[in-house]
Amino acid sequence: MVTTFNQLYINFPVFLYQISNDEHITEYHFYNVSKTFIHTITLSYQKKRVELNVNTKEEVITAKKQNSDIPNINFKPELISCVSRDGREYFTKDFHQTILSPPQSIFSLRSERFLYVRSLKKKKQGDLAAIKYIAEQKGDFWYCTCGHLNLMNQNHCLVCQNDRDVLLNEHTDYDFEAKQTRFEIGFYKYAAIFLFLIFVFQLMYQGFLGDFLFNNQVKNEAFGIFNRMVVPGLMMISAAMMILAKQRYMKTLIIAMELLYFASALYLNLVSSIIFIGSTYNLPLLIVVDILIIYYVIAKYLKNIDLKITDYIRTGLVVAFTFVIAFSWAKFSQYELTIVPNGVELTVETDDVNYIVPETVNNMAVVSVRFLPFYEYQIERLTLNKNIQNMYIYSSAVLDQLETIAIAEGNENYYVEDNILYHTDGRVAFVPISIQSLTVDNLIIESGEFRDLYNLKSLVIGSNVIEIKAEAFANAYRLESVIFEENSSLETIGRNAFYNAQSLTSISLPISLESMGLGVLEGANSLTYLKTPFIGEEREVTDDLSSSTDVLVYLFGSRTYLHNTLIPESLETIEIFDITRIHNVTFYRASHLVTILLPATLSDIGIRSFYGTSSLSSFTVPDGVLTIDESAFEMSGITSIVIPASVTTIEANAFLNTNLSSVIYLGDTNDLTIDPTGNQVLINLLTP
Repeated sequence: MVTTFNQLYINFPVFLYQISNDEHITEYHFYNVSKTFIHTITLSYQKKRVELNVNTKEEVITAKKQNSDIPNINFKPELISCVSRDGREYFTKDFHQTILSPPQSIFSLRSERFLYVRSLKKKKQGDLAAIKYIAEQKGDFWYCTCGHLNLMNQNHCLVCQNDRDVLLNEHTDYDFEAKQTRFEIGFYKYAAIFLFLIFVFQLMYQGFLGDFLFNNQVKNEAFGIFNRMVVPGLMMISAAMMILAKQRYMKTLIIAMELLYFASALYLNLVSSIIFIGSTYNLPLLIVVDILIIYYVIAKYLKNIDLKITDYIRTGLVVAFTFVIAFSWAKFSQYELTIVPNGVELTVETDDVNYIVPETVNNMAVVSVRFLPFYEYQIERLTLNKNIQNMYIYSSAVLDQLETIAIAEGNENYYVEDNILYHTDGRVAFVPISIQSLTVDNLIIESGEFRDLYNLKSLVIGSNVIEIKAEAFANAYRLESVIFEENSSLETIGRNAFYNAQSLTSISLPISLESMGLGVLEGANSLTYLKTPFIGEEREVTDDLSSSTDVLVYLFGSRTYLHNTLIPESLETIEIFDITRIHNVTFYRASHLVTILLPATLSDIGIRSFYGTSSLSSFTVPDGVLTIDESAFEMSGITSIVIPASVTTIEANAFLNTNLSSVIYLGDTNDLTIDPTGNQVLINLLTP
């Protein structure tokens, strides 16, 4: 066991600084402060004296004593006196006592203790557990990192054998290290916080308000997620880990985290420099990252912290990338773009007369082009690039100056024939407003696809078309002819499909038709002849005659029969060829109809079905009708009528307020029941 003392008597000849003992012998170590010959030294163990005969002038005096001669070795002795060779006796009570200051704990270095420990371990001076103090010199003594007090002439610590010179020559500037470390820890702490806040802000902004600069449909695909989520996550983790690494001076981890942090930052800059448009979803984060890196170097310079060559290199790269990104921003922010999985959708805003859609924008293929409905384009010639897969345009009138449309060589999605743009499968894609004749055989004609073809006069709907959606041919003011090819597959015509076809005089809808939207022919105010398989939303929509959309005005824009003024005044003839009943008020006040042709399959005529058809003078009721319902021809212009033998009942007011003058009943009047109310004229004509 070794015991060290730090009590020193000023100017006293000797200093007891250490005792070591084993089972039999206690060894005393004194420092000969006066460098004189010492004859004896006296110690006290609880007031019991022990005298040591040393007789030496050595600087380090060592004396041994049998444990049996010591009253109690478990107590620390006190130095009482010593006698020099000339016989002079010195007593400690006559000298002032002082205590050597203890060694500094390595914890006084705060985080720099890890740097101190790492430096000494590198020099193979103890392990982590043994390094508890800062090695330092105290006059003629030195403290080891284990805390043991040694004489300056002892080259190695008596306890742990650490090398004195190695320990005392550790001259790291810990104040400087502390200053730099505190700065770097603060930087990475705030960097992690700012990055996290901007990361959250960026996600919330995109979630509620959309993308920062350009709409981006691929930011949630693998590449976008990596740039938007993984890389920022790595930067935040590396910044947080850097705080721990800097606090503990973990050199390997510091290097690894610095590389990860700056590699992530440079990666984001590199991606943004190459495809600025495709990565703008990361702009807020990237701006903050670059500001932090530049701030880091400027702050180190202002705080007189040594800058490394790597700081200059990284900052130079970031500044260069920043200029590239700023240039890209200035150049491309004027574009209205949407990033789609296979490239870019470009919204065109140009005053060019001859416009060629660019093949690429910022190294990204332009695969779609969109024209704004309210922009006043001057384009007379339009050339689509070889990458174009889709062209979006509200109507042909958007490019009202367009005379020629062309396709760049190599485009595999479109072709042009007779100045009409077609998909490679033959579907019509776009028709310039100047076109006067058009054949469309698309499987589905989309909503508004051929809207505003002001100059179109002749239209052929191919046999493959199964659906014409809403407003497909709206505002074809000069349309004179609509022909449905034989064996038509058309099943549906959408709302206002031929809206404002003001020049159309006749139309024959195919028997394949199953449903029609409201106002299919609304605004077709020159129509004189209409042939249709049925009237209303769909064929025989209901068995309830009172709740049907089968009213003529439905084709012209209203579900309410009272809006009869929507029916064109020019419409004189209507032929319905595939129905079994005329519902209530079907032709209510269709006052300009002269001829109404119904199929032989008809079985019912509803209440007031011909009410107010004042231009209808003659009519033949189809064979198969059983009953002429109440007020069926009331207020009509009927003067002559042929009634088949199938009719057995005529209800009240069927011919009220008419000018009926001729009736031919093809059956036996004895089998006919007529309600006399409002039908007296009919009865008189049928009575011999």
